[in-house]
Amino acid sequence: MSLRIRLVCFGKIVPKPLGPAVEEYAKRLEKMCRLEIHEIPEAHGPEALRKEADLALKRLEGCNTRLALDSRGEAWPSERWGQRLESWRRESPEVGLVIGSANGLHPDLLQRCVKVSLGPITLPHSMARLVLLEQVYRAHTIVLGLPYHLGH
Repeated sequence: MSLRIRLVCFGKIVPKPLGPAVEEYAKRLEKMCRLEIHEIPEAHGPEALRKEADLALKRLEGCNTRLALDSRGEAWPSERWGQRLESWRRESPEVGLVIGSANGLHPDLLQRCVKVSLGPITLPHSMARLVLLEQVYRAHTIVLGLPYHLGH
């Protein structure tokens, strides 16, 4: 069974020049797994985070493993991404990844996910999408022994 990764993210890619880079890593990943990117418009109003959480959870149905990008999450080095990916390929073939809107993620959604950080920096959400896709691609190259990751 091949690994299926669902990326749930809110809002469009801004600035637009990031779009081709995101598309490039998505194209590379599609050769290694079943990648689905669910781009959801940001909600507005007093219940925005709740609405977004409901939409994200709907898209994550069936995912045994769920990760949410969160600044308070554990920062994984690339090698850890590779280790986790290897175990997902064996044990949990449905993986969901969530990047919140500019308002973050609802606490109920965060409780249902493993919280992971891309490091001690704050990134615009579009850039976080690019970095996350690159790390998932890098993890695949580590697991498959491809000469992309040099380990430094």
